[in-house]
This record gives sequence, C-alpha cells and structure tokens, in this order.
Amino acid sequence: MATFTTFEDQQLNYFKFLSIVLDEFTNALRQTFISLWDSKYGSLPGYQPWDDSLTVRTIFQKLEGRTVVPPSIKEWDYNELLRSIIFSSSFGTAVSGGKKETLSELYIAPLKLSEKSLLPNVVGKNQDESITLSVDQLRRLRNKACHSSSTKKIDKDSFDSYIQCTKDAFAALGVSTTSVDNIVSLTENDFP
Repeated sequence: MATFTTFEDQQLNYFKFLSIVLDEFTNALRQTFISLWDSKYGSLPGYQPWDDSLTVRTIFQKLEGRTVVPPSIKEWDYNELLRSIIFSSSFGTAVSGGKKETLSELYIAPLKLSEKSLLPNVVGKNQDESITLSVDQLRRLRNKACHSSSTKKIDKDSFDSYIQCTKDAFAALGVSTTSVDNIVSLTENDFP
C-alpha cells in the first residue's frame, strides 16, 4: 500500500509556481520570440516570418553572428530563448557609431535594479520596452523560484505576488494566462 504525504499550503504554492516557471515561461518566451521576429523581420525583403525552417534559422544565425545554425525553436530551452530575445543584437537598436544595443542594454540596464528585486511595472513607453520588461520580469521570477528557495516553500503573499507579476508579464506579451490560472487552481489531490 502506498504512503501519501500531505503537503503544507506553502509547499503546494512552491510546486505550483515551479510548474508555471518550468513549463509556461518557456512557452511564453517561444511565442514572444516568434511574434517579435515576425514584427521586425517577417515582411522585410530577403527575410520571412518565423516558420522554424532551416532557411529562417540560418537568417537568424547570420544576424546573430553565430557559427552554427540553431536547432528548431521547439528545442530551445529557457536560457536560449531569453538570450535570443533580450540579449540578442537582432532585436536591438543601432546607437552612435553603428553599434547595436540589445533590448536589455536599452531598457533594463538603465533601471539599475538589484537582481533580486522584481520590476514594479512591465508596461513600457513602447512595444519593445514592454516586451523587454516583461521578459526580464519572467527571468527575475524564475531566479526566485530556481535559485533562492532552499525551503521549497512560498508563503501565500509571495505566491500571490509572483502569480500577479507573471500574469502582468504574460498580458504585456500578449500571452494567454489560462494555463497559469489552471495551475493556480490545483489542489493537493492534483499532485502525485
């Protein structure tokens, strides 16, 4: 006969949030990359909307100055997606001297925030800034979940705050929050 462990609410909060971070953040970033690519390059001569073909991946490789064509976007992990969105020269803006600043250099660095703090707002003055702030907020939330929780517990106030920050970031990115709401509504009986 199997023995079942009961979980404290704070442990369930941790499991739920980690599930959102590990699964839903990557999905949101994948959608964001494709949307950003399509809006910046999809209709330019010599480019095409992101269809995950070798052709479009080779174009991205050349823009980024990479030596290897990236694999299918379906294989990109969270870090690759993050790097390809806010730390990418492809989506940056040319500044003096022809150098391109990444979205992170343009919109995150000037804030001079501690790495441990969450952003107070993810809505920027323009679409690029909103995307950058939202993606960086997801990065900050992921760091909180993956690097700072040795107790594997999240109290209710922190959990509610993290979920609201996640939903705000998803909304700014144009990503549905239905999956987040579904995970938040899980009970102890839904976990093995």
